[in-house]
Amino acid sequence: MTWTVTIAGQTFSNASVEGNAYADEATGFPAILAAVAEEGSFLKGYGATSTTSLSIATGAKSFTLDQSPSWSVGAILRAESAGDPAKYMVGAIASLAGTALDLTVTLTGGSGSVSDWVISYPSTVSIALSGTATGAIDMTGYAISNPVLDAATGQVTDLDIEARGNTGATLTIAAANYDVQSCTMDQDTTLDFDPAASGNVRTILLLVSQDGTGGRTPTINFNSLATNITEMNTVPTWTGQAASTLTRVAAEVETGKMRIWYEEVV
Repeated sequence: MTWTVTIAGQTFSNASVEGNAYADEATGFPAILAAVAEEGSFLKGYGATSTTSLSIATGAKSFTLDQSPSWSVGAILRAESAGDPAKYMVGAIASLAGTALDLTVTLTGGSGSVSDWVISYPSTVSIALSGTATGAIDMTGYAISNPVLDAATGQVTDLDIEARGNTGATLTIAAANYDVQSCTMDQDTTLDFDPAASGNVRTILLLVSQDGTGGRTPTINFNSLATNITEMNTVPTWTGQAASTLTRVAAEVETGKMRIWYEEVV
């Protein structure tokens, strides 16, 4: 029996699921599942399509949609070409009235004009921050850990590491320091974590190395005290560590308490 079906603009047939074609991610069963999910998002008002011809660029962009989605003003959307997803625009909804969408685009990929738009909430946004930022940076809706956001979840990658050098007798991990830091214990030392600002939670990764002697032991403090600290796994045997041994120390710091994890890297 032969058959054809069109789902979310893609046409499939019996040939799409016969033999090895069944496993083809672009045209086989995986593609059918993806198309069904896309069609479902349109039915639920999460996604839309548009044939409005627009040049890829930042700034104000107006789309006439083929559906009437249930988005809200201010939400972040990604509009990409159905034929070439590398061509896209990401921005916030300035206004939405029925099928009329105005988007303020702040991020783009590719170039040229596109008229086969698929528009939905983003799954990945790349934002590179360079130089020194002053004042407030409003990153509402993004999970920020570092200066580069990977194309549209808002998750940060390519983490910069702040090299703190030798610890000395005490190393303070303060609010002004990076979320990822490295240090070398050149003697038994105190690693003192400052509390997070009121109502906030900060995650810190400290890469702690033994010096050329090894066996150095840190004392973990929170706000200059060895209290309100919960160690979530087994503490390394510091005195048994060889020279140059690296231990990852991860801390989840709040205003009045801290949780900490250790991982000795072999």
